[in-house]
Amino acid sequence: MRVTGGHLRRGRIVLTAGVVLGLSLPALASATASAGSSGPAAAGAQLWVSQYNGPANSFDGARAEAVSPTDGTVFVTGPSDAANGEADYATVAYNPATGDQLWVTRYNGPGNALDEPEAIGVSPDGGTVFVTGFSAGATSLDYATIAYSATTGAQLWIQRHAGAGQAPSEAKALVVSHNGSAVYVTGYSANQYFTVAYNATTGARLWSRGYADGSISQARSIAISPNDKAIYVTGRSGFSPYNFDDATVAYNAATGARMWVSRYNGLDNSKANGSEFANDITVGPGGQTVYITGGSSGRTSDTDFTTIAYKASTGAQLWISRYNGSGNLIDDGFALAITPNGRTVVATGPSWGKGSNADHSTNTDYATIAYDASTGATRWVKRYSGVPDGYDGDNPFGVVISPDGATAYVTGESDSLHTEDDYATVAYSVATGARLWVSRYDGPDHSFDGAAALALSPSGNALYVVGGDTGITSEDDFGTVAYQT
Repeated sequence: MRVTGGHLRRGRIVLTAGVVLGLSLPALASATASAGSSGPAAAGAQLWVSQYNGPANSFDGARAEAVSPTDGTVFVTGPSDAANGEADYATVAYNPATGDQLWVTRYNGPGNALDEPEAIGVSPDGGTVFVTGFSAGATSLDYATIAYSATTGAQLWIQRHAGAGQAPSEAKALVVSHNGSAVYVTGYSANQYFTVAYNATTGARLWSRGYADGSISQARSIAISPNDKAIYVTGRSGFSPYNFDDATVAYNAATGARMWVSRYNGLDNSKANGSEFANDITVGPGGQTVYITGGSSGRTSDTDFTTIAYKASTGAQLWISRYNGSGNLIDDGFALAITPNGRTVVATGPSWGKGSNADHSTNTDYATIAYDASTGATRWVKRYSGVPDGYDGDNPFGVVISPDGATAYVTGESDSLHTEDDYATVAYSVATGARLWVSRYDGPDHSFDGAAALALSPSGNALYVVGGDTGITSEDDFGTVAYQT
């Protein structure tokens, strides 16, 4: 499962003159709802903001985050420019109560060029942080997976994988086993899905497997069964950029043996039809069902928001639900989550709406959909637009559900009339879809700011949103915002 979102734009974040790295800006948490009160902050109130500006004072953009299940420490990772103008991995740990920076660690691969992390995870005991992405080697672009001490940021081990020849290898997602013994990474290498299992303590490779059916296969997301026995990978696989299918693969987690493959080829079953792609995957809490979301070419629309359920043991399709927004253009499921009781799946993604501007659309809105997890019936659809008929649009990149299953939180980037793009975080009632609150964050330069991912504290009382925000004297910085839930 993508813990991360998938915000790929390198946001522009700048800090005011004289600001040090990792500045924490405690917010007046009660200002929006209970100014002057000494009581608890209102739901959606900002608790703190913390920013990280790398050594080049240039482009830094957080892409993924994870929260320690034991002490709630917030870990953030993303690309950060070095003095040579190329990106390094940058991983930062924050105090969850104050936003104070605990440590920063950077990784520059052997190619001394482009190194960009895409995903992050934490061991169940809270002791180890795992980061993966792609890193320039001497002659190729490789997977690079690193384990760090969660307490100090010290590197514990690193493993790299180079694809065949000059074909790039790009890791996109990771998941840690529930028993803490293994970490699994997926992405693509030499134009195939490439999934690898590592011993979480030593980094020793346990197994690796490729999958391809066509000339291009790219895995995007990974999930693990509750009993640690199966790994599920999804993405897109096909013969051209215009003829992909969803392809979901199940592996035995211990051996890497392939258990099944399920492909979805859209509304007609010909090789000449449009393109399908999956962006995210999750497993129901009972381990019986696997859910994916993404996009699929429509017969009269461009791309429909598409969510599919598969039987976890066989890969048989249980249901499929498609959503075509009012703009009849591009609708794309980007992230999904399931309630702890396994009854409701919530997916979110960008969806073109219909408005009053010249092209009769609002550009993209957040579209968030709740499904009956057993049947796929749509329970509710909610849309959010920061500016009606907005020019830049609104694009959500992540969704999480509270531990009690009552609230779904969605975040991303949202157009504003006066401040370009902002972070926009929306809370919905899972039962009804009622909007509970919206909180927007505008960075120091009142310019381009976009959230990439979100995560909840172990208790569910705080929500942490990360991305890139534009500062005053730098380009893009990591921007991490904590909200009261």
